[in-house]
Amino acid sequence: MEWCDQEGVAQKLVAGASVGRDDSRYRSLLTAPTIGGGETIDFINEHPPQGYDGRERLIIVKGTAANDTITAYLRLVYGRISLRTTEAPSDGSTDIERYPIAVSAARPVLVKYGLARTVLG
Repeated sequence: MEWCDQEGVAQKLVAGASVGRDDSRYRSLLTAPTIGGGETIDFINEHPPQGYDGRERLIIVKGTAANDTITAYLRLVYGRISLRTTEAPSDGSTDIERYPIAVSAARPVLVKYGLARTVLG
């Protein structure tokens, strides 16, 4: 994902979980026409693995407003959901604690689809 990989900016994996391509919560999040609290980017992998339809989605939960200083997004691919961010880590013993802005931006979307506990722990 090159859109947030500008010079001097690094994205970090905050959390992720494999829920499976056939999980109804995952399919709902992958195919919902709109996602409250996030901008969506849908695309198709033209060379997907066997048995996979190639659908992928980014849900940008932070970073679209003019005054945003970080980006945070959920990536849905191959039955896996991951949360990535450009947020600088703060003090904390877990990644969930170290990236509070990204987690608080993603949590409402994940809660709505019953995936918060699965992805964020």
